[in-house]
Amino acid sequence: MKKIADRIIKGKYVVFAVCAALLVVSCIFLPKIGVNYNLSDYLSKDTETRIALDIMEDEFGLTGNVQVMLSGVNESAAKEIKTMLSDIENVSQVEFDAESTNYFKDGKALYIVLIQGDDYSETAAEVISDIKEAVASYDAEFGGTAAQKQSQKEAITRQIPMILAICICIAYGILVVTTRSWLEPLLFLATAGMAVLINLGTNIIFGSISYITNSIAAILQLALAMDYSIMLLHSYHKNRETQPDPKRAMSDSIAECIKPVSASSLTTIAGLLALLFMSFSIGFDIGMVLMKGIVISALVSVTLFPCVILLFDKILIKTKLRAKNKKTKGEREHIAVRAHFLANVAKKGNLVIVPLVVALVAGAAFVQTGNVYTFTDSGAANDAIAQTFGNSNTVVLVYKSDEGVEKQQRFIDGLANYRFEDGRPALVGYSAYTNTVLEEYSVETAAEKLEIDEETVSQLFALYHLYDAPEILKMTMTEFLSAANGLVLNDPETQEMLPADMALTVQRLYTVNALMHSENTAAEFYETLTSGAMEGFADVTKEQIEFVYALYGKQQGIPADSAIEGNVLVDFMLSDPTIRIFLGSKLASVQDMSAVYQTFLKEGEYTFVEVAEELSALADSMQSMSGIPAVGADQISGVYFKILMNGGNIPASPVAARDLLGFVSENMDKNALLLYKMDDGMRAKVAASQKEIDRATELFLGDNYTRVLFNVDVPNDGAETYAFAEYANALAAEVFEGNGHVAGEIMSTSDLKQSFGSDQILIGVFTIVSIFLIVLIIFRSLSIPVLLVAVIQGAVWIFLSVFALASSPIFFMSYIVTNCILMGATIDYGILLSSNYVALRKKSEKFDALSGAVSAAMPTILSSGSVLMCCGFVIRIISSQNSIATVGLLLGVGTISSVVMIFFALPSLLYLCDKIVMKTTWGSRKKKGKE
Repeated sequence: MKKIADRIIKGKYVVFAVCAALLVVSCIFLPKIGVNYNLSDYLSKDTETRIALDIMEDEFGLTGNVQVMLSGVNESAAKEIKTMLSDIENVSQVEFDAESTNYFKDGKALYIVLIQGDDYSETAAEVISDIKEAVASYDAEFGGTAAQKQSQKEAITRQIPMILAICICIAYGILVVTTRSWLEPLLFLATAGMAVLINLGTNIIFGSISYITNSIAAILQLALAMDYSIMLLHSYHKNRETQPDPKRAMSDSIAECIKPVSASSLTTIAGLLALLFMSFSIGFDIGMVLMKGIVISALVSVTLFPCVILLFDKILIKTKLRAKNKKTKGEREHIAVRAHFLANVAKKGNLVIVPLVVALVAGAAFVQTGNVYTFTDSGAANDAIAQTFGNSNTVVLVYKSDEGVEKQQRFIDGLANYRFEDGRPALVGYSAYTNTVLEEYSVETAAEKLEIDEETVSQLFALYHLYDAPEILKMTMTEFLSAANGLVLNDPETQEMLPADMALTVQRLYTVNALMHSENTAAEFYETLTSGAMEGFADVTKEQIEFVYALYGKQQGIPADSAIEGNVLVDFMLSDPTIRIFLGSKLASVQDMSAVYQTFLKEGEYTFVEVAEELSALADSMQSMSGIPAVGADQISGVYFKILMNGGNIPASPVAARDLLGFVSENMDKNALLLYKMDDGMRAKVAASQKEIDRATELFLGDNYTRVLFNVDVPNDGAETYAFAEYANALAAEVFEGNGHVAGEIMSTSDLKQSFGSDQILIGVFTIVSIFLIVLIIFRSLSIPVLLVAVIQGAVWIFLSVFALASSPIFFMSYIVTNCILMGATIDYGILLSSNYVALRKKSEKFDALSGAVSAAMPTILSSGSVLMCCGFVIRIISSQNSIATVGLLLGVGTISSVVMIFFALPSLLYLCDKIVMKTTWGSRKKKGKE
């Protein structure tokens, strides 16, 4: 040890350089270390919640949940607000039903907003900010996991620096009392702070750490590692009194402290080591960071801190607290008096104290089993929302899509049937592909959803049904043409609705078809063919028509002014070579007339699609450049629609939201009826609704899995939570047979509770056994490990029983972390007192040895214990987060309990068990003195 100490002193500049380099590197890495606020990420991979979350992340991406409750809104305003919230960027869905008291009552509206991005993301923070801005004019309350976690992040970010600053000030105040210079505490805190920064920066090896770890690591490292530097400083002051050379004095001090510092750090590490074996892997996170911090602090205490003290040795001498130096001897005497008193109490009262302590510990061990543990930071919930609308929590079901909607409905029905002991239903509502995208709209429902008048919606329905099942209305080609021409000529709405080219086409087709079926003289034929709608259709002269009539009459032996049926005359013009030559290029119009005649001569009934196909073929066969413009199906459907509406034969069957909105969205910019009927406002509403359908499709349908979101009136934690979670998991297993999984805040809470029981036993046993073995090796004693572990474990049970008697719930991780820290750290106090006792007992009577041991250990125990206790209470007072505040409270109360047991129970046990201790401790044989 002496050689190591000498090398440290000689290489102090190397020590400075290495520590400075580590500090710089750590400060560079520090901003790059992520902080994970999602405790479910640390669940075991085989838990139902973790399985479900992994599936959702792969298939859908993670989503956040925000609850918004607005007061003083009417129904109309509440609906408008839903639309406004839906339009916010990165909002996937807004769940709100003005007709349900689960969402709207007493002038208060509750909106469940789903966010694209998990609860802890920057996206969630931005959306929450946008929501708050959008509803700034209302009295608003915010809840849901995303709002809770963002509030948690803000509070932790704001409070932890404050806690750390106060703890540093407290540590400085305590150190000033126990040191000889006002500069010594500053040097101690500077080197301790460097150790803390190095530990935090080296967390880059983990990528990210939990928010609990990030919140408590620096403070606990500072408090837990204080012993090491205090030991060295006290040793240096003692050696400096007899050794004028500061380097020699410091070298001796380092050599003296390496072993106790190693022992102390090993017991603390042993306490934390159990965390690494928790099934809930946040224990690994906390344990690794704190253990690494203990090692770094221990190394800094025996390397950097001694070099810093030597560097400032002359200044320290000049800054001695003179008044205190004059009182140093008196203080030592005062400590000796108090130590003598405690030793005397142990001597005279051990036969009473030990049985009382045993009884107290036994009672406390029993009472503490009644502690209630919580598994969520319930302090973040919004009571105002819960009081009005109940505990609104989101539960998510994911299942393989090929399982089908029948099983989905079985699961939904199963949750709907679930009742608590008081008869309350757990299920408030749910959102799924089936009741959003596939929700069946009646005319009334669609009118309400789209905020469009029922008359227009009924027309949309009729048009949808016409397109969906064209066979609902069939006509012959002639019937269609007659009906279309009648609408074009006599129906004002059709005249406004149909484009001019379609109206012209209908009239020309009707005129040609009528001409082909009627008898006309040459003058009548010419007038019909060249006037009105037919103007420009055929560029023929009256003389040409009269020539055709004359030639036909001559061949048939009839007068030239006879009336001839149109189709007969056209056939003659197309078949007679003389006429064909005579008409030349104008023959194309005649051929077109024949094509029209043949088209409308066809028998049978046609749907609008089939009519469109016939007319398309007709248009393709037209040769005349001034012939009949093409007519599309979307224009023909308008005619069929008018006929359908006029006949009152509109189908009444409901339509799936996806189908109706998809149809209207696709056709509203090209269908003649929709172009006429829908204004810009209607189009905007349909587009917004279609956008919601698209988002819902993405929200509920993945490549391989389907998702269902449930809103349940289940508290964040407690017996009702665990019972519901167990039921939901069992129901999913029964319905989906391993292909369905349930997730959510309350589901992960239940998983944490299930893992806690085994983790609690594992940590308790592992901590006791590991510390026992370390103390056994350090003391080479069979009895001292038993006494120390019993005292500290007793102290833990005593302070835990206080919480049980006070009916104060304990956050489970706070209990685990505090239990490990107290077992590993405060046992150092017992080691310090016991080691002094064994050393002094070799040459003194047991009373003198006990008095001397208490006197030697008291300053370190009181100073270190005071810092640990004060830091704990500061965390408790300032932190608003239950998970962090409870660590502080347990640490503060637990330290008091441990210190009291060390000063009162341990001396009595050492005195009472002196013979056993001395006989079972290797190398403890007395050299002089008697019992």
